[in-house]
Amino acid sequence: MINSKFKFLFAYRNIKSNKKNSIVVILTMALVFSLVIMIFGMNFTFGKIYELDARSKYEDIDLVITYDEYSSARLINKRNLTDNYGESVDYSLAFFNLDVLIEDETLPYYAKLFSAIPNEFELLVDIDVLISSD
Repeated sequence: MINSKFKFLFAYRNIKSNKKNSIVVILTMALVFSLVIMIFGMNFTFGKIYELDARSKYEDIDLVITYDEYSSARLINKRNLTDNYGESVDYSLAFFNLDVLIEDETLPYYAKLFSAIPNEFELLVDIDVLISSD
C-alpha cells in the first residue's frame, strides 16, 4: 500500500511540475491509442468493401479466375477445374470480358463486351439469348 501511494504521489508531483510535458505525453498517448483502434477497424472495413464489391459485380458466381497482361499464366483449363473439383462445381463458364471503345455520332464512350458460347452466356446473364443467322 505504501509503495503504490508513493508511486502515485511521485507521478502526481511530476505531472504538476512539468505541465507542458505531461500534456504532450497524454495527447501523444491518446493519438497513438486512437490510431491503433482505427487500424483494427480499417481491416474489417477494407475486407467488407472488397467482399461487397465482388458480390455486386459477380452476384451468385462463386469463383472467378482472371488474368491480365502482368500475369504469368495465359491459359485456364476448364476441364481440369471440373475434373478435379467436380463434386463442388456445378458448372463452369468461360467468357471474355473486355473494355471496348465505342464511337457514337456525338461522343466516344467505353462499354463492357462479353463474349462466350451462347448457352454459357445464357447462364451468365440469366436470360435467353437469341442468335440470328446474320
